[in-house]
Amino acid sequence: MNKESIEIIKNTVKPDSSLIEKTKAVAMSKKRTKTHIPALIAACLLVILCASFAVTKIQSGDFTGTVPVNETTEEERELLYSKLVPQESLKENKIDRNVILSVAPFSETYLKDSVAVIEGEVLSVGKKEYTVIYEFDKFEKGGRLTQKTETLIIEIRADKVWFGDIKEGETVTVETEMYFMMLPAVGRKYVLPLCDEGKEIKLDEAGQTYLSGDIRRDSIYSIIYPFQMQIERIENGYLFTDNWISLITGETKSVKVDIPLTEAEEEYADKMYLNSEEVFTEQFLKLLANVGLLN
Repeated sequence: MNKESIEIIKNTVKPDSSLIEKTKAVAMSKKRTKTHIPALIAACLLVILCASFAVTKIQSGDFTGTVPVNETTEEERELLYSKLVPQESLKENKIDRNVILSVAPFSETYLKDSVAVIEGEVLSVGKKEYTVIYEFDKFEKGGRLTQKTETLIIEIRADKVWFGDIKEGETVTVETEMYFMMLPAVGRKYVLPLCDEGKEIKLDEAGQTYLSGDIRRDSIYSIIYPFQMQIERIENGYLFTDNWISLITGETKSVKVDIPLTEAEEEYADKMYLNSEEVFTEQFLKLLANVGLLN
């Protein structure tokens, strides 16, 4: 507030000297009884005190309690997935996918099979189809069986390497069979534990003789457990599902998933959590050490 404004307010609340003089005159008038004089003088003093208090408040800038403050509601304090993750990135990939109805439950101990754990931005997501013919003499000698396999090809830039020999900044191809409940989205960042699936597509029947078809994988790398929402790096920290129990601390915040989900994904609607970068880093490094990846 500038000096001109303060002077205007001072003049507005300043007691009228002529009014005070008139009040004094009335108080001293013979027409008034003596019993009224103290009350009138007190009224004058009250006007002066109020004006002085108002000017002091203005000059000191103390407006505490003059404007009501709206308290934050419980709903406003709730962390929503759609607010944490940019809306434009929530568009679903245009890829059909299979869903396994029953899979082994997730365990943090799966991490021990990782050959690398990387974090980075997904650059592209595509699909590859394999058609392989191999001998299958279960029902007749010399029989043949045709196997069709679909995989998801993910190109991800390794912005950070938590474990493994992959170099930071390197573009890594990850190939995983399409049993995803939630596909990683282009432009978003994830922490992906990777295992070595080998150089060739595995046949449905182990030990059978391969006859023809493309069996060379685009990458040896596959995601350790592709059946759930992956740990996601966002501006506010790291989003993860509740089965990463080692990452949950007293500082971990619950997140409500308020975006449309498929039937398979709905189980995660109330099972998402958020850690700050500092808390996640501390807890994740401890977990990697506990499973034997780090010393």
